[in-house]
Amino acid sequence: MQKPLRAKKNPSEPAVKPFWQKIKEIGAKVPREEWEKLPKDFARNFESYMYGVPTEE
Repeated sequence: MQKPLRAKKNPSEPAVKPFWQKIKEIGAKVPREEWEKLPKDFARNFESYMYGVPTEE
């Protein structure tokens, strides 16, 4: 048996938030100074930062 969904506060909002909205809210709690510490090429060279493989130029 499924649990009933929570009542909507606003009819235009979904009862359960999509995952991307939750991620956006978590990211908004991180101070700007901390975001600026991340490498500018993090998306391109993710494997390098995580696993130590050679970086792309």
